[in-house]
Amino acid sequence: MSFTPTFQAILTECERLDQSKAPKSKIREYFQTSVSQLSPFERINNLYRIRPKRPVVGQSSRLVFFSANTIQSTFWQSHTNRDLILKMRQGGVTTFSCLVALDLCLWSHGINAAIMAHVRDNVQKFFRITKTAFTQFQKDWGDLYPVHNAIDNVSELQIAETGSFLSVCTEAKGLTLDFLHISEAA
Repeated sequence: MSFTPTFQAILTECERLDQSKAPKSKIREYFQTSVSQLSPFERINNLYRIRPKRPVVGQSSRLVFFSANTIQSTFWQSHTNRDLILKMRQGGVTTFSCLVALDLCLWSHGINAAIMAHVRDNVQKFFRITKTAFTQFQKDWGDLYPVHNAIDNVSELQIAETGSFLSVCTEAKGLTLDFLHISEAA
């Protein structure tokens, strides 16, 4: 995986700080501050891992760093925050939305996000996408940005450090949401 030049520069500086024996707290502070200043789209394309439909040749792990496809990039560039997407299946819009919701919860304080599915089986599938990305984020970047889940069950995740809450559900009654993705509403 090649990271974007901006993100790679952040990693290079973290390595330089580590080699110069800077305190771990200073390296963490630099990473957190620098990454929080990146655009959400750039964070999504550098920080999170997903499980692709098919194995990647030459990769020992089924998990790969997310890289937005054409549909996802086009959507991001033209979204208005109140979008209705008439889409074909398997374009990756729901996977992308799961990562957008997770990114909001990890980097913003007090966010309530929800991904709504039309059937319970899809709730589990969508939450697995989100939970895998969160777990891998902890493994990949946990030394530089330690985050923990205050609530962690089969369909909800609350980030202790930001107080943000992410739910994958079939209904969102009673929740005041900052982000909502509804999959297959028809």
